[in-house]
Amino acid sequence: PWAEHKTHVTMTPASWHAGFVAVDLPPQGRITVFARLANDNHIRATTLLQFSLWDEDEVRVGELRDRFFQGAFVGVMLFLVLYNLVLFALDVRELSYLYFVIFTAANTVAWGILYGLPLEFLWPDRPAWDLRSLWIAFPLGMHSFVQFARHYLQTDEHFPRTDVLLKRVAYAVLIFLPVFFLPLAVGHPVGLKSTVWGMMLGSTVIDSLLVGVSILALMKRHLFAPFFAAAMFCYVVGACITFGAMLGLIPEIEITQSAGQVGTVLLAILCSTGLEFRMRQLRVTLANKL
Repeated sequence: PWAEHKTHVTMTPASWHAGFVAVDLPPQGRITVFARLANDNHIRATTLLQFSLWDEDEVRVGELRDRFFQGAFVGVMLFLVLYNLVLFALDVRELSYLYFVIFTAANTVAWGILYGLPLEFLWPDRPAWDLRSLWIAFPLGMHSFVQFARHYLQTDEHFPRTDVLLKRVAYAVLIFLPVFFLPLAVGHPVGLKSTVWGMMLGSTVIDSLLVGVSILALMKRHLFAPFFAAAMFCYVVGACITFGAMLGLIPEIEITQSAGQVGTVLLAILCSTGLEFRMRQLRVTLANKL
């Protein structure tokens, strides 16, 4: 729980980072630190203990930099969520807007967990809720993403066979909800490692499928395909860079750590812009028919 931290350094996810403890180290001196460790975590088994010594000034500078970046990320994403939600509620009533809102909100929650934002602002006394919110955000986000692609590209009209496949995948990904929550009900919750691997596997399958759909739409010269294809390119490249850094395949530096969020923001902006372009074109087409 956040209240039990003696040294408060934000931007650290509680699920796999225990936090910081301040130690006074005299110049050119030596100090012995004794640590008493206790763990009642029933979600993640402790398989590795790692201690690092950081300069406090560097930690605070990095924390401030991360807070600015995360503030900008959350601000842009929430603006797009609220803007498109208002359009859906008061004007267009088109399902693609609703699906956009759900998957954008789910992405915001998922990325926020990686930097400890929900634990700091939403549930400071319930660190386990970070993992449980991932169990909800991932299936709903992926389901809504596929449904958004179906409605935005009108695959039922232009690519009927592909539409059947997308519809099946959209509902299949909801299987993750019982897969994640049923073990919790019997007292054996899914661990963090299994959750991350499940999310990576599901995301890889769905992203690959949607990249293929965007390429098909471009080949067929679909009017709305360029926005979606550009959005998918930004999203997939950013995700590959960040997860590659997490797995140690490429250097884990600030640029590679932030690439996934940059790709997510570009995805949201391009999809939101594409939605407006699509609605304008549909209205023009309807007016011409009248």
